[in-house]
Amino acid sequence: RRNGLMCDYGYYYQNRPQPLTKEDYLASRWITEPINLFDCDMPVHTAAAYILTTADRASHLKHPPAFVLGRANHRGRLRSVTNALEDLEDSNALFAHKLYENAGIAPSDLQFANLYDGFTVVTPMWVEAFGLCKKGEALPWMTEDRISIEGDFPLNTSGGSNGVGRTHGVSQHYDAVLQIQRRAGKRQVKNNDLCIAESGPPPDYPGAHILCSAQSV
Repeated sequence: RRNGLMCDYGYYYQNRPQPLTKEDYLASRWITEPINLFDCDMPVHTAAAYILTTADRASHLKHPPAFVLGRANHRGRLRSVTNALEDLEDSNALFAHKLYENAGIAPSDLQFANLYDGFTVVTPMWVEAFGLCKKGEALPWMTEDRISIEGDFPLNTSGGSNGVGRTHGVSQHYDAVLQIQRRAGKRQVKNNDLCIAESGPPPDYPGAHILCSAQSV
């Protein structure tokens, strides 16, 4: 929410510019345990567009380009989040492997990440799947001094779907581009040369890109 309140195209910035406190969160009604109201993103009407062009053309445009270093879409055998956790983890790991193989990088090369958070329980699953921490350690890994805008590894720099509204990945990819172009304003991270932008929950056809600045091409 803190990041979302700095994001001028977001729902909360425009309509409810109040911070979300720990007390607010804990007092919220259950949707289905252990998920409460604030673990779910807000439905909104929105649209976004991206312009893709050649690297040569991009280098002559107004803003510095964000290059697509690699991409992956995953259509595995799983079709429902009611699958066993172990099956979801295996499916996620395969998807992450495809992405890193396509981009030719390792998780340790990344400087920040924007990962799907339509339901907050999904984000730690992606943190582990993409190798940002060891399996089973996502929650203790996701500390404020690590994942905040000023932290060592910023996570969901726009606030994600939970901080902006249910954009189905628009906020993850759009803000990754803004960060690399150094156009993110108050949300600008200090290290912005290489990131992952991922949209979609497991296992429902997630898609991801590795985006980078000219310095990392």
